[in-house]
Amino acid sequence: MIQRIQTLYLLGAVIVGVIMFFIPLGHLILEKNLVVDFFHNGVVNDELLENSYKTLPLTTLLGISTGLSVLIIFLYKRRVLQMRLCGINIFLNIGLIGLIVFYMFDAAKKLNAEKDFNVAIILPVVCIIFLYLAIRNIGKDEARVKAADRIR
Repeated sequence: MIQRIQTLYLLGAVIVGVIMFFIPLGHLILEKNLVVDFFHNGVVNDELLENSYKTLPLTTLLGISTGLSVLIIFLYKRRVLQMRLCGINIFLNIGLIGLIVFYMFDAAKKLNAEKDFNVAIILPVVCIIFLYLAIRNIGKDEARVKAADRIR
């Protein structure tokens, strides 16, 4: 399982997903030059803001995407299913990018703030790249197994 390169790519996707839980995805600059961090669960800073902004769908989608990457690692004996789930996970990460952008713009509008995207906005793209590389290598592995079956 761990000796295959696609497992390392999937592990990279899991690590990127976990990192996204702990770093801010952007910053909101309020009217008093007050900078508030925008995390996966929204803006939660109760002592500075009277109204916080929560993003439950973004947190849920990030959790599903990271959990699916973990599940895919353990399906190493079912390569075709692994490739399909990686494809689904790529679409989930594209949706994640869309939700991050949507919620950043919506939070900036609701809180009358200026938005500033962080470098973390490219982390779903890095996850997509890892998943694509995993699909390619799972396909190569499947082709090798089918070729070995023909020789028998």
